[in-house]
Amino acid sequence: MHKIIRQTIIFALLTSLAVPLQSQDSIPTSNFKLGLSAYFESYYSYDFSKPPDHNRPWFLYNFNRAGKPAVNFAFAKLSITHSKIRANLALATGTYVRANYAGEPNWAKPLLEANAGLKLAKKKDLWIDAGILPSHIGFESATGKENWTLSRSMVAENSPYFETGIRLSYRSPNAKWYMASLLLNGWQRITQQKGSSLINGGVQVTYTPSDKLTLNYSNFIGMPEKDSLNIHRTYHNLYAVSQLNKILGITFGFDLGTDRYAYNKTTKTWFTPVLITRIKLDKQWAIAFRTEYYADKSGALIVTNTPNGFRSFGASANVDFSWKKFALFRAEYRLFNSTDPIFYGNPSLSTNNQAITFTAAFWY
Repeated sequence: MHKIIRQTIIFALLTSLAVPLQSQDSIPTSNFKLGLSAYFESYYSYDFSKPPDHNRPWFLYNFNRAGKPAVNFAFAKLSITHSKIRANLALATGTYVRANYAGEPNWAKPLLEANAGLKLAKKKDLWIDAGILPSHIGFESATGKENWTLSRSMVAENSPYFETGIRLSYRSPNAKWYMASLLLNGWQRITQQKGSSLINGGVQVTYTPSDKLTLNYSNFIGMPEKDSLNIHRTYHNLYAVSQLNKILGITFGFDLGTDRYAYNKTTKTWFTPVLITRIKLDKQWAIAFRTEYYADKSGALIVTNTPNGFRSFGASANVDFSWKKFALFRAEYRLFNSTDPIFYGNPSLSTNNQAITFTAAFWY
């Protein structure tokens, strides 16, 4: 089955480059729409604990450098759309890419997106897409301007931002329902992990009854590690986004994961709720507040080697200033408080971590 996914992905990569060359006999090239976009996000983070290696806590993959200016995320993207086919190719760099793609081969590390899709029904919004795709899990994106908060929630940092495989999706005529089914290479993987032969899967169901409310359920079922470890993962992602009025918006999410180890019949479970409130002061200014909790006592995803494992409360407050519809400037204060002393401190480990981060994002 992995061979089928690999062949489909190779086809998607070739299609994403070759789509504009289709002959007019099959698909009129005049109907193609070519889109070019770019995004650049720089930052400076001051960690009050002053870590000597300039690294923020290890479970963060965005804005993970402290005390030095850096580029978190920058990409250039080519999109091709048509009534029957679509394709995307995006290349990225930054500290987010270096942290999140560390396990991939060098040729794959710049690939943010590389996918192509085919419409399966003339009168229905039914598509099949293959390649490197944005994750179907979570309400936060790697692209900062799409999020209410400057930094990403702990749940987003420790669940997939991207995935590789085949996606079958359907959107209802009134656009209120979106449903997708996926066959995946793994848990946030581009290349097949050595020693892994089984296919992972997932589904997504999104209901948007109005422009003021979005409800979503997504899951992942499979084996995230090589076959010999025999770990069976089930992951559930639920969230609701409500724009109560032009000023106030609320997002609530709850994720639950379970790893079952067949060789010793043990189970590791983790969960994380998050609540974000955003207030738009006017067309340019906004503020947001976040509270969150992440409980991974057994160290399924975040290993601490401490008696209580990773059990941390988080809170943040940020202020945003939008300028000219192509720039966003942000500042955020963020706090973590853990049951065990797991954060860098001087002279000993601390249960507390605090930081202030400033970002500047530009896009085209």
